[in-house]
Amino acid sequence: MSDSPQAREMIEPPQDAVALAASPPLSIAHFLLWMAGTAVYLTLTQIAKGLLRQNDVSIPALSNIIFAAVFAVAVGPGVASWAIFAWRRFHGIRFPTQPGEWLLLITGASYLVDFLTLLLLALSWPPPTIQYSEMPRGLIVKHLLWQSGTPLFSCLCFALAAFWVRRPRSWMVFYLLLIVQNLAFALALATYSIVLLTQANWIQEVGQFLGATSPRVVLGVLPIVALSLAIAMDLKRGRRRDWLHWTGIAVYVSISLLHAIWFFWARVV
Repeated sequence: MSDSPQAREMIEPPQDAVALAASPPLSIAHFLLWMAGTAVYLTLTQIAKGLLRQNDVSIPALSNIIFAAVFAVAVGPGVASWAIFAWRRFHGIRFPTQPGEWLLLITGASYLVDFLTLLLLALSWPPPTIQYSEMPRGLIVKHLLWQSGTPLFSCLCFALAAFWVRRPRSWMVFYLLLIVQNLAFALALATYSIVLLTQANWIQEVGQFLGATSPRVVLGVLPIVALSLAIAMDLKRGRRRDWLHWTGIAVYVSISLLHAIWFFWARVV
């Protein structure tokens, strides 16, 4: 048998096949867990917004509420996946083993880290009597720098996933493009934070930057293309993936679409 990379790539790793066979089937308990993850994310989001008073007045309140609810439903499986991780590890089932399962865990971890960074930032946030435009410029810069921590954390997670899922290579390329996307977003926030210190009309500058450009949205096209190619390669080679893998794919695509919709909606409205 040929030992070329192409030949090795067509063979499913034995440990993945074992994990696939041992994967519990989808049940009503998983849907309940999804709703629980959604509720946890909504609760944490409202706590963070309440502490930081992050209400986007440029968008109608009803649209804001609808988007928050839909986004929470999309993120919910990622948050709930950590309960599945703990349960499967406790019962000796390998997890994650599929590329989409990595996406689920990283999604949940990233948004939980995002909440923790906002919670830490809230400790130094001024009282509600101070308007946003009256806040010290250094505090806004600190806010942007804190926000860059989440995409940097995602970069580390996707690097781990790319190292772990080295076969097939199409999935590794997908993870590497996700690293580029999140790194660009983190660098944009950090760089703009430095530029902000030298600008006089910094409130207008922040609004124009965050409202008119988003590396997460612009560079999100490349990972979507790589994801489509990776799925096509799996189908061509007849690789079997469990339902959690496809859930992770659905969650990633849904969140990417919601980011794009929010980006364009905010500019139009």
